[in-house]
Amino acid sequence: MHQNSGKRQLFQFMAIAVLGLLLAALGAGLARAAEFSADLVSVQGSEVSIGKLFIKNDQMRLELEVDGDLMITICALKSGRTLVLMEGNIYAEVPFADNPVLPLANEYEEQDLGSETVEGYLCTVVRYIYKDKSLGSSTHWLAPELGFPLKVEEVNQKGKTEEITTLTNIRLGPLAQSLFEVPAGFTKMNIPGFPSFSGAQGGQSPGQTTPPGGTNTPEQPGSGTIPGLPGGLPNIPGMPAEAAEMLKNLPGGGSTVPRPPQTYGPKLPEMYRGTFTVLIQGQRQWQTEEVGECGVSYIEHSEDLLEKVFVEVPLILLPVGNIVSAPHKHVTGTVEINYRRYRDGKLEESWSCEEQVFQLPEYCSPCTASYSQYDPTGCYHVYYLGLNMLGSIAEHCGNSGRCEMWEYHGHPIDLAIPVPKSSPALNGGRTLTFGEDDWIEGEFTWEMTPVEYEW
Repeated sequence: MHQNSGKRQLFQFMAIAVLGLLLAALGAGLARAAEFSADLVSVQGSEVSIGKLFIKNDQMRLELEVDGDLMITICALKSGRTLVLMEGNIYAEVPFADNPVLPLANEYEEQDLGSETVEGYLCTVVRYIYKDKSLGSSTHWLAPELGFPLKVEEVNQKGKTEEITTLTNIRLGPLAQSLFEVPAGFTKMNIPGFPSFSGAQGGQSPGQTTPPGGTNTPEQPGSGTIPGLPGGLPNIPGMPAEAAEMLKNLPGGGSTVPRPPQTYGPKLPEMYRGTFTVLIQGQRQWQTEEVGECGVSYIEHSEDLLEKVFVEVPLILLPVGNIVSAPHKHVTGTVEINYRRYRDGKLEESWSCEEQVFQLPEYCSPCTASYSQYDPTGCYHVYYLGLNMLGSIAEHCGNSGRCEMWEYHGHPIDLAIPVPKSSPALNGGRTLTFGEDDWIEGEFTWEMTPVEYEW
């Protein structure tokens, strides 16, 4: 392999690792997608990535929070480039052609799994089974109305779910073109071995290689990383050994580039215990037209939903939102699910799970929270991540009449809440609506108190 090609593949590998393969999994529908924005939650084991997605024509903007830092990635199919905006007002520009991570069309087989409703949109469910059995499979819930998948589930060769990405709070409407351009005042960080693209807006000249602050900036605590990239990046499973060394050798990427020291909120205790209650419910009816040989006929549709979850979490490491595993301290709770969709009074699809108790001993929970003093919003976040981590708890019946036990992913919620000034306790509740025509109402309440824990 030529040296330049190797560097290009290494950098692309790092970018995709940081994004959790979101761009690879979600980018397939860009060419025909509607114009919309949405919230995004990606769960990979105990790791949770929260972000926002913006789609306009063939362009995609992903704002992803990684270890408390915000990374913005902009992709454009026509130009064949990806822009990565990072803290410190710097950006990098890389091609995404010949991506070593994305499979070719002849490397997988498609399996049609029927249809399901996600966020109020009827989705076609397709499973891509890789011919290389070590890669497992990928299932997409594609909404034809949006031309974009609303869920993507990655399963390994043993049949275990490794990552689930879900879009929520979908908002149709025009988006400003400025969202897909480099903001004024950003400096381009050139990567040796990468071709330069013309036409990038904002930033400095193509020859600029030193990020703001130069190489004489005094070192501060937290230095040694490129602003915007997580400090733990070299430890990502599967990362080539050369990638960590490459990070050190990137222009301006040495130990003299400090992590931005500014804080936006008070210091909070690191460890919390919490209880969370989620109640998601809704009913709606609508009518569609169908043209046949005898003229126009009208079809009546209806659906109703109940998703009820209570969770007790003994130990939450608040700075990263991780669930801490400890002897005799398990995540416990109850869950109940009931969903029905009808067409002219005939049941078309259903999900059901009578109320049952669950216990999760290893690093995961349907609900958690996180807080970083470096978050410019000054807020802490509470999350309802869905229920796929509970395994096949729900009976799913399709229009074929066949029923089987499946994972139920639910309706994830991400809320940013101002940090209280008078107490370290984090308590609250919110009511929100989502789904097409806001037919689904969600109530999310939580109570979290600091707890001492000996490591």
